[in-house]
Amino acid sequence: MKLNNKAMSIVEVIVTFSMIMFLLVGLLVIVMNYRNKMAVSLEELNLDSFKNNLTQDINKDILTNGVKEITDDTNTTDTSNPCYSLGLNRCITITFYNNTKKVLGTSKVNPNNKDSIINKYIYYDGIKYKLKDELPNTLPEGRAWIDLESIKVVDDAILDSSYTVLEDGTQVNIYTIDIEVSHIDFKDDFGIHIVASTDYIGM
Repeated sequence: MKLNNKAMSIVEVIVTFSMIMFLLVGLLVIVMNYRNKMAVSLEELNLDSFKNNLTQDINKDILTNGVKEITDDTNTTDTSNPCYSLGLNRCITITFYNNTKKVLGTSKVNPNNKDSIINKYIYYDGIKYKLKDELPNTLPEGRAWIDLESIKVVDDAILDSSYTVLEDGTQVNIYTIDIEVSHIDFKDDFGIHIVASTDYIGM
């Protein structure tokens, strides 16, 4: 009697196992790439939301109340001014035509302080609009924490002012507010760039 041997040989088992493992590794790579892309997209979305929310809040106040004056109070000695009491890095005060004042400023970032880099923010009207940075758990030898930040805030040109004179002789002051916010992975500027003038017409 002739036996029909249908059992798989060791070679066939190894080949089958290798093919399954190859497919699983391929699927794992696809999933990991997808997760990374999702994380990057979420980070970009968060920065866009940060920019839009803060810009919208400032513009709403400007359009509603009109700008009477904007001053750079970075070096103020007035202890009642949030620029002083909060110890902001750069700071401006916006005075509106209804004589209310609101402060816009950036947080100080210490190159060797991990927490100050991770939790940097832009301050406006009592709210800290946070920029959540990600840093590694350990600091490489010979490096400072600031070298590893992914989000940079440049506030050197936070306020610029000029003026123009209208035909009737009225002087209109023009203020440009610039706070650049960039991310190492994106080309976009997620900062605050606003132009305001004193030619206010009540709404």
